[in-house]
Amino acid sequence: MSNGGPEPRGGGIPATSFVPEAKPDGTVMSHPLIGPPPRPGLIGAVGRFELLRQIGEGGMGVVFLARDTMPPKRSEGATQLNGQAKEPVQSGRGEGALVALKLLPAELAANGRAVEYFLKEAEHAQRLRHPNILPVLESSGQAEGAWMVMRLAEGGSLAQLLEQGRPLAEDVIIRVATQIAGALEYAHGRGIIHRDLKPRNILFDGEGRAYLSDFGLARSLLNDVVLGLEQSDIAGTPQYQSPTAARGEHGDTRDDIYSFGAVLYEMLTGSAPYCGRTREEVLQQIREGPPRPILSLNPKAPVALVKIAEWAMARDLRDRYAHIGHVREDLELVAKGEEPKGPHGGTKGGLLSLLKRPKVVAGVAVVLLVCVGLGLTWLMRPSLRLWRRIELPDVHDWSLARCGRLSGITEPIFHVPGDGKLLSVSAQGQILAEWALPVGGHGLGLNVVEDINGDGSTDAIVHWRKGEESIISVVQYWRFETARYAARSRLAFEEPSKEEPATVLAPIGVFDLEHDGRFEVLAHLTSGKSQPRGVCCVRFPGEELLWTYHFGPWPLNSVAIDLDGDGMDELLVGSNGVNNGVDGPDGTDDKHSYLFAFGRDGKLIWKRCMGELHTMAVPIVTDLNNDGKKDILVWVTGPQEFWAEHGQKEIGPVVQLDYNGEELRHYDTRVRLHGCVTADLDGDGKQEVLLTDRLGYLHVLDSEFQLVRRVEVTPKKFTQVMLEFGGVGDMDGDKAPEIVVLSSQIEHVSGLNPGNPRGEQNVRVTHESVLVVLNARLEPLGTFAVLKGFPDNPKLRAELADVNGDGRSEVLVFGPSLMILRWDSRLGLAVRD
Repeated sequence: MSNGGPEPRGGGIPATSFVPEAKPDGTVMSHPLIGPPPRPGLIGAVGRFELLRQIGEGGMGVVFLARDTMPPKRSEGATQLNGQAKEPVQSGRGEGALVALKLLPAELAANGRAVEYFLKEAEHAQRLRHPNILPVLESSGQAEGAWMVMRLAEGGSLAQLLEQGRPLAEDVIIRVATQIAGALEYAHGRGIIHRDLKPRNILFDGEGRAYLSDFGLARSLLNDVVLGLEQSDIAGTPQYQSPTAARGEHGDTRDDIYSFGAVLYEMLTGSAPYCGRTREEVLQQIREGPPRPILSLNPKAPVALVKIAEWAMARDLRDRYAHIGHVREDLELVAKGEEPKGPHGGTKGGLLSLLKRPKVVAGVAVVLLVCVGLGLTWLMRPSLRLWRRIELPDVHDWSLARCGRLSGITEPIFHVPGDGKLLSVSAQGQILAEWALPVGGHGLGLNVVEDINGDGSTDAIVHWRKGEESIISVVQYWRFETARYAARSRLAFEEPSKEEPATVLAPIGVFDLEHDGRFEVLAHLTSGKSQPRGVCCVRFPGEELLWTYHFGPWPLNSVAIDLDGDGMDELLVGSNGVNNGVDGPDGTDDKHSYLFAFGRDGKLIWKRCMGELHTMAVPIVTDLNNDGKKDILVWVTGPQEFWAEHGQKEIGPVVQLDYNGEELRHYDTRVRLHGCVTADLDGDGKQEVLLTDRLGYLHVLDSEFQLVRRVEVTPKKFTQVMLEFGGVGDMDGDKAPEIVVLSSQIEHVSGLNPGNPRGEQNVRVTHESVLVVLNARLEPLGTFAVLKGFPDNPKLRAELADVNGDGRSEVLVFGPSLMILRWDSRLGLAVRD
């Protein structure tokens, strides 16, 4: 093989074709799964696989060159994963095909965690079907041990290609790097971090195609529980580890990006970024500082590739690529002879460095003047643009989805109920896993997600019904139900009706009230227009019912706050005066809305009436004055058409209460509110209070509840403007907040009860729904049309999240589909897709 790149091979398979460490004497270890050789010239057999020789060995497996003596059949050798038999993945290979067979060492066969770890590697690879990921064809776990069969990479490894210590040719580097970046992008999109990227794990077939292999150290929603971070990192190769990993800290997908840059560094220089006599010496070097500059080792290295490697290996995460897809895009640009954009899409370093040059500044000024003269300044206006739309056959209402996180993955994960199952969906729209309701279960719902297990990944706290039971389940990693609490009730019917509604126990908040690592799930207890109605508190783990409290109004949201200064939290619960004629045993009714304050033992501390018929009291806990003390805000809303029917004045108040429930401050817009949030808009550390009303106005109050500004965001064209907050965050990377609101023009055609329509006249029509972005001065920056001419009132919800880990917020719109919108600053600057 020349040093210019991988070449097609013929003839025999080299002893080091899978991993470099080989046994030249051809000896083989003793293992209970290895049977006697079926014929001369072999060293043994595992099932139908004849072992030709041992070609590699590592801490978690021994690899053999093997021959498959027959085509795989569906009826043979069910793969054992997670205790469930699964059919082997079909490879399409025929009798006599050469494969690589990896066998768990005999001394680890009795270690259940090691067996699970080994099989998780197989499951990872079987899930990853990509042209540049070495496929695992079959796997099996038995009492005597475990094995997996992989495609044989007859072209050797990148480590062999670099054995001579010389840089590779530019075209080879670009081809190999682009293929491996694509493989990593695919794996990251399915929630898997490789964590051991190195030249030895990059293999080639006979045609020179690169493959990413060995997902044995991969972290994902499936195997973080198998080995602890310290244990698993010991097996990693130090020369390519990120500073985060070298410090023994939990990392994310950017660790893989760093390791990718380290591999690219070696392809450009012929040597690894760090070297030392011991593992600890290498790790210490990584912790202390960057490696020698690439150009000092190879002055002839292509500058564009050097930039990509250095960006990928940036020690500050803000300067490193946030997404491996951006690396792949830059490699493709270099392949076409263009300049790479870098981690910030060319919007930071390149532009700023250009603007430091006087001639360039003068040129830019002339161009801008020309643009103004030609009326083309619209090119410089920022805007929202659709980056991705996610639609799945089993998901009909994305407004039910909740945004969660997966340990080590920078991108959010979406938890969404489908047809009788809970789906886990990546930001790329891939279904990562699903959990189906048990037989007989129905009415699946999801209100909250939280990391109950303390592993850095969110668990879904779902509710559902079965027979006479109303059930709360904790679903870990979106596949495994780890805890369940069930409450029996005579009102829990299989087929509830208006006359006989089902009792529903639905979580509305998850808290660690005593700060002891145990979580309390607060759930509302409702049965339509009758009792029981109230809240109950269940502790997880342990599934222990702590207390139940019954009252009259319909329970809404809950927040936690330390009311008595003992370092532990109490609960505030808002409610809705739905006017069903329900009276509570505590003297409350559902003709009013209340705010309740409960102790950790469920005893009522105080309650305060917040409104009359058809009002909803929604509590918020925040630190208004930045004095380290939490403040209680309550905003009140409701359907103004019902207020008019009952002769009530239209209101729109927000109230600040003290810890005894007494009013401190009060502001009333006198118009129905649609939203209330707090944010520091002017950078003084104090929170402003932001309110939206049904006429399309945004109100800003200071921390003393004095009106600072009131602006019309969307003119009202019909009955009302449903102006709801999507969030406040930095969307353009300038460290200043932007405000996102979702504006919908609503027309009440006739009637007052859209939940019980009588013919075509009693409907609400949504004429248009538009996202609006404003700056901190409430100046409009851009809009995006979400829906137009919708025949009824669609369920829409917007929120902000950093989807690609670049420190800037994207807008998520949950509705009939999930839309991910990104901010385009225009000005001729590139924006990553």
